[in-house]
Amino acid sequence: MEIIVEGNLGTDPELKFAKDESLATFSLAYTPYSKAKGEGETVWLRVAFWNSKSDLVMDSLKKGDRILLNGILKQSTYTTKDGVEKTSLEVTGKSFGIVPRSPKNQAPHVASVHSEEAPW
Repeated sequence: MEIIVEGNLGTDPELKFAKDESLATFSLAYTPYSKAKGEGETVWLRVAFWNSKSDLVMDSLKKGDRILLNGILKQSTYTTKDGVEKTSLEVTGKSFGIVPRSPKNQAPHVASVHSEEAPW
């Protein structure tokens, strides 16, 4: 399922290598908000960008940055050492844009998009 989500990086990106491919990963926190209910429960996503896009992530992002992310969502289930079954949400990133912090009462806008196939 393809998604677009806006959230904050919960960790600095980490760069890993597998064979001839590079992989940049980080966690992203998304907190839904509605005027009627206020803030909802935060959802954590694990995000991965491969190869040349991993270089863009490493050069552009750091913990706390707010981004607009486009990617493919995948849900996985795993069992912990204690035998507890858990679910994780993972996104294979296609593109992202950095959302600058703006003063309160002013709508944010996307500053830059780091992909040739950005959907917006």
